[in-house]
Amino acid sequence: MKMLRRKVLGPITLLHLIVLGAFIVTVSGTAMLYYAWEIDLTWQFTDVTFYRWSDGATAGALTLDYNYYTDVITEDRNATWGIWNRGASNKTVYLWAEFPLFPDNIDYFYAGILDESGTIITWWTTMDWSNIGELNAVSWNAIAGTKYTLHLIMKGASSAGGFEYIVLRLKTDP
Repeated sequence: MKMLRRKVLGPITLLHLIVLGAFIVTVSGTAMLYYAWEIDLTWQFTDVTFYRWSDGATAGALTLDYNYYTDVITEDRNATWGIWNRGASNKTVYLWAEFPLFPDNIDYFYAGILDESGTIITWWTTMDWSNIGELNAVSWNAIAGTKYTLHLIMKGASSAGGFEYIVLRLKTDP
């Protein structure tokens, strides 16, 4: 009788263990844990901003319109907008170009940053648009309370034609 009992209970116990294991896996697989958190946002103004010379307006983005010509250099030594660190502390600012719409239209492009005395602080330039993107950014230490001038130079290619669009980016810590 003992032998019979072991043979019957052995497979039943194994079957029970398999079913119990499948049940645990099923329950574990369907159990979901939900978490919640809150984000409190407080509005602040950025210290480094674009600054319009004519009326003192500020902006976080800027569009400047220029004409360009085949094989001609166009230069603006003092764009209608500058850059202003209106904060109480110095900031590191990064400058780079993202992309031109049609890179074959512009043979040479230069964007310079000048301090209040007209001294070149930094510049970003390209002759073939191979150095675009944030990894090729140039930087400068924007002194608190200082306004900087934008100096732009571009030369249209001999095969230039049509509309062109160049994106310049600035980045700084808050």
